[in-house]
Amino acid sequence: MMTTLFPLQLLHDGTARVENFASYLSRLACAHAVSTWQLLDTTMAFRRGGGELNIQGRDQLTTSAISGSGLPASQIVSRIQQLTGQDNLSNATILQFKLILSRDCLGCLSSQRRWCSACMLERDATEAAWFEPLIWQFRAIRHCSIHQILLRDSCPYCGKNQRRLFKQADLSICVACKRSLARSGSCEELTNHDRWLHRQISDLLAHPCYDADEWAFARFLRAFQEVWRTSSKASCAAALGIDDGGFRLLARREAKPRLLTVLRAAASTSVDVRTIFTTPEDCVRQIDAFRIRDKIRDQRRHHVSQDRRSKVEARIDNAIELLEAGTRAPTLASLCRDHGVAVEFAHYWFPLKAKRLGELRRRFYSQMRDRAFKEALLVATTVSNEHPRTAKRGLEKRIASIAAVSKRTAMRALAAALRERANQLQRSGHP
Repeated sequence: MMTTLFPLQLLHDGTARVENFASYLSRLACAHAVSTWQLLDTTMAFRRGGGELNIQGRDQLTTSAISGSGLPASQIVSRIQQLTGQDNLSNATILQFKLILSRDCLGCLSSQRRWCSACMLERDATEAAWFEPLIWQFRAIRHCSIHQILLRDSCPYCGKNQRRLFKQADLSICVACKRSLARSGSCEELTNHDRWLHRQISDLLAHPCYDADEWAFARFLRAFQEVWRTSSKASCAAALGIDDGGFRLLARREAKPRLLTVLRAAASTSVDVRTIFTTPEDCVRQIDAFRIRDKIRDQRRHHVSQDRRSKVEARIDNAIELLEAGTRAPTLASLCRDHGVAVEFAHYWFPLKAKRLGELRRRFYSQMRDRAFKEALLVATTVSNEHPRTAKRGLEKRIASIAAVSKRTAMRALAAALRERANQLQRSGHP
């Protein structure tokens, strides 16, 4: 096939570390010894007018726009595929999920470029071609799975965000200070949630659901509602971690889900994202077992020794006595934290005492606020009468320092004092 541009191949296609499209464009521009913006300007005719793509300026060509699922990514990918003869460039964007996910990629991809400093240092040592995987651009991914360090999105020297791609083609150099972006970072252990997110998104990128049903997620929601055995869509939405209105639109097949919505639903039901799209009804049958397992786990969490329950109860009784005597007392959360239990533990074993402690704390601090306001009102009345021509802001600071109250309380007290003085002048007949 005759091509206008070099037939550069997409790196790691069909794997979880597939190259993102912005990185591919930069490598293609390097191969032609031009900048990324010059390459796009030549192929898409931006500046000359009448081009295929409606771009107002360079600022719109961010990493998320080029590797996303919107109109700029779709048209640029289509044009570059024609010029290079490569028909798999959509795998470098989230256009590969356009059948099952919403085209709105808001909150899905990061607007800045992100990279692993350790991977870039290894590239410099081996002199291999630098590329950036698409998985690094997902906002939910925070670490490099190989080196377990946080991904960077700014220059380690000048702090400039590498958001737009137009000045140069080499991605390893800062667009502002022209220094290398490779710099060693500190290792950080991945949490279980980070590992789960990385596994789910990697599975989607390595095995795209090309044969999935267009409305598979809607079928999943309806099956989940049947398993939940309720007609309330609000309770189902709360169980899945999504909003009520979104649940109704998705279940009625009036909209497609965003990736973050699918991740929340998968995390709430302990199922895989690919399973939701491939076999939605089958994976929903497992949810009842997971719900029962969660109940057993909650019971074990609340099951502690009698000695610890007695100590927590004694601390709650002591706090109640202090508040009834008009003295400060610790919160229920701090009491439970001192004994290594959750707040739900106290509400589970001592519901009446926990409720009584909360009521007394609210009453105690309400009385404290009232006393502080009365003291501030006396000070405000005196200060405003002695200094009637002083600016209001200066009076507020003086009242707050004399009465030892917050600035907000001083403002309320001064406003009340000024209203009272105005009423007195009006009653005495002064204009």
